[in-house]
Amino acid sequence: MDWFANQNYSTLILIPIMIYTVVLLKRNWASITDDTLTALDRHYLKQASMLLVLPMVVFVHEVGHYVAIKLMGGNILEFHYGILWGYVIPSGSFNAVQNLIIYLSGNALQVLTGLIFLFIAVTASTPWVVAICTYSALWSIGETLIFYTLMSYFGLYGDWLVIYSSPEREAVIAIAVCHFVTVAVLIFCVYSQRLRFWFAERTNPIWKGKHTFIVAKAERLPTAENLIEVGWSYYTVGLDRFALNSLERARDVDPTFPDAYLLEGWVRQAQGKTDIAIAAFKKLAENISADAVLRGKAFIAMGLAEDQRLLRVPQSKLQNTDRWGNAVWAYTMAIKVLPECGDPLFHRAVLLNKAGLYDRAEVDLESALRLKWLDQSLPSQVEHEIEIAQRANTAKQ
Repeated sequence: MDWFANQNYSTLILIPIMIYTVVLLKRNWASITDDTLTALDRHYLKQASMLLVLPMVVFVHEVGHYVAIKLMGGNILEFHYGILWGYVIPSGSFNAVQNLIIYLSGNALQVLTGLIFLFIAVTASTPWVVAICTYSALWSIGETLIFYTLMSYFGLYGDWLVIYSSPEREAVIAIAVCHFVTVAVLIFCVYSQRLRFWFAERTNPIWKGKHTFIVAKAERLPTAENLIEVGWSYYTVGLDRFALNSLERARDVDPTFPDAYLLEGWVRQAQGKTDIAIAAFKKLAENISADAVLRGKAFIAMGLAEDQRLLRVPQSKLQNTDRWGNAVWAYTMAIKVLPECGDPLFHRAVLLNKAGLYDRAEVDLESALRLKWLDQSLPSQVEHEIEIAQRANTAKQ
């Protein structure tokens, strides 16, 4: 009971979340450990690296302080560990250099732990091991060099305020240079498209094989169609900059190639540039000479982009926003362009369910079941949306 009494509320809240993370890992372990990591698999591993691995790294951090105090001839008055934070209170007389070493040791050991994770990620060949070690390395180094630093800067708990206040100025300057360079390298690693490409290859060998074939085909025959296919391959693993480069190469070959607008729209949407994405989708949708399936996909994409905007609208204002009409109009146009496909009917029905128009949503869903599908993942979701509409209607009655 004493342990629970000494924990703050954030620590106690984290415990059930950590347990839930373990349950998720166990439930999805077969998918996580196969040859290909899906986006959902990566999400689970990110969650595990933060909520399961990082707490162990924080413990190592505090052990670093503990060991340094002992090596400096001091004693431990209090050792506290709170899952994602902790502290060690020393007892003894320390000079400026010893004090600097004590406060730096935990952070240095945490950075070293992150580098060990990074070494494992680089040398491992198993996709899930590469992924979780990469995420753990970023969390380990980023937490102490960025998050802890900001805490110290704003006067909250942290070692860096003491470290940078040390009278050992030459040592502090050397630490500051290493600190800055490491953070710069960390940020580069997070945003570098080259390193993202490496990560995609190491965590998705099936994609790597397919991508290699697609690139080789485009090099042999650099048509706009082949170059756009390369762009789509990059897009599927989040390599937006590479996808846009392929898109530009395709437009150099054929400036009027309609497929380019669909790829551009989805890449811009992934980047959070909704207005640019909708403009690209609209150019394709309004191109009467383009293939009907492409135009239909463009209208659906416009609807999905408008729907995403609704996530930024307060729930209390959803019934009054004009954006319902924009999305419904886009799906309705897609239905006219693709009358034989259930995809636009499904997407419109999902939106109608959100808007509380359950009767109309159910009609769309029942109609969609009798049609063919462009996206083969959608039919399995129809029954769920029908249940939402039927339960809501029953509740009203």
